[in-house]
Amino acid sequence: MATDHVLVQIDANGGRGPIQTFLGEDGILQIHTQSRIITEEVVRAAANLWNTIAGAEIIKYVVDPALSDEIIHDLPSIEGSTTLMGQTYNGEGIVCYPDNFHLENLSESNRNNQLVALAAHEMGHAIGIAHLGGGRVGNNAGESEPPYFGHEFMSTWTVEMNPVGVTSTLIDAAVLALVAHGWEKPRSVAEWAISGINKDSSVTSNDLSIDSITNTIPWGYAVDQISHTIQDNEPLYKKVKKNFNVYNPKINIDDVFAKHYFYRSDQIDVIGTTGSLNLIDELVLIERTYESADGYFINKVNIDNQIYYIFNDAFE
Repeated sequence: MATDHVLVQIDANGGRGPIQTFLGEDGILQIHTQSRIITEEVVRAAANLWNTIAGAEIIKYVVDPALSDEIIHDLPSIEGSTTLMGQTYNGEGIVCYPDNFHLENLSESNRNNQLVALAAHEMGHAIGIAHLGGGRVGNNAGESEPPYFGHEFMSTWTVEMNPVGVTSTLIDAAVLALVAHGWEKPRSVAEWAISGINKDSSVTSNDLSIDSITNTIPWGYAVDQISHTIQDNEPLYKKVKKNFNVYNPKINIDDVFAKHYFYRSDQIDVIGTTGSLNLIDELVLIERTYESADGYFINKVNIDNQIYYIFNDAFE
């Protein structure tokens, strides 16, 4: 899997070399698009899918191309080629061939799902994941007779096989957990996939949004920083601004539990999101902020005398 913490990949000629990634020094892939078909909305949805699988922000859309690690851009189609997109490893970013797309007969939601799957696939290459189709370079699935089409979007994903959206699999998450340890700035993400806990968890991106109802990833989004940490007996009202998971505990939460067990515990249920519960732009009473072992911050909130937990990044 790795030698001296460097992931290696066997190329078509049998050569070995490190799997190149394009994450910046902050351990996050900052991505921008200039494509007319892989739009900002599509890229944000694909990034959201990966971040949900990871349980932390590993891909972020940036408006300013000068701040990006990778740029998606269009090129004229190559005669005789049916390639839709491709990750280059020569500094040219992710290339897209819009003239090769044939989406006319798809519904709007299926069209969006096809584009998100493609964007997520190329982002996967950018963070170090090879094809998951089997064989030396991962192409066995698509080149077999008949070709095998499955559910891993790092393999041979098709909208016909996945009419409800782009649903992650345990393989997607497990390979992410593995490659993240080989990044220049190694990170522990999606470890639930290789821990033996919640092995059947998944998340679906459908029509550019995460389906929060069917999302069973063991934890929600991670928070990278906090602007205001409160102590006991210092209630604070903050406005909800983003759509994040809302957690309902079955037990009382203390510092030790929040720090070490909150993410993985079966004592925590996701009851919805701040969006589905109509909390966006609402002032919420924050009774306490806990810091997890990974440095993320979880707010204990009081809504109509009921206690819930929401990650700090959901707030203004």
